[in-house]
Amino acid sequence: MVGYREYNTAEKWTCFCKKVGWYNWLGQRKLYDELTFDDKKAPLGHLPQQSSSIIESVSRGFLSHLGIENDYSHSNLEELEKQLSLGKWKLADSVTCFHLLQLVGRTNEGWLGAEDIDRLPCDDIHRINKLWLKYSNERFGFSVQKEIYIGTGNILGKLNKDAYKLFVQKVGWKKQRDWGFSGGWLSYDDITFDLAAPRGHLPVVDKRLRIIGEKLHWRTSNQYDFSLLTRRFLTCSL
Repeated sequence: MVGYREYNTAEKWTCFCKKVGWYNWLGQRKLYDELTFDDKKAPLGHLPQQSSSIIESVSRGFLSHLGIENDYSHSNLEELEKQLSLGKWKLADSVTCFHLLQLVGRTNEGWLGAEDIDRLPCDDIHRINKLWLKYSNERFGFSVQKEIYIGTGNILGKLNKDAYKLFVQKVGWKKQRDWGFSGGWLSYDDITFDLAAPRGHLPVVDKRLRIIGEKLHWRTSNQYDFSLLTRRFLTCSL
């Protein structure tokens, strides 16, 4: 593909960028200062990247396949509203998660700690929620998830594993039976990005982001991400 300004498919470009390490874990182009200038740590082919403007030009071409005019590094709530209004639920979910990371300066890491959650601006949480409610006819959104969370016996900001399993089954993030290698927990690829999904199914921050809690082992913490996020819902009076 080198030397060409146009590509046959978005999938090829995505594969290439991931292979050489130019994309972050969300599949979006890294900023120049996020590149790895270390021959022992950088992926094969990572350098040279002589002009960020060249990569930006190509990246715009890739994003145009997805109907996105701007790079996610400049993402904002207008982009979220655009994707929601078009019914592009998966893209809207990615924008939501990236925006949360962006708000607390964690886009490079791709995960939030408990202390990062406490720094999420309440105004943005409310705005994100209102947009999801508006374009999903109140099927999706943080406040819908909060309602179901409490309705299944959970307490905001606290983890009760038994009650939490009821919650994730209710919103469709976990199968009813605890069998198989994953224990019934759905991977992100198994999420339903459609209005036919269970009420509260989206946004699926529980699967898109890794939220690390102090008392949870890193290998299992992603099963209980949402319970940590609800403590911010409490303090923000969502």
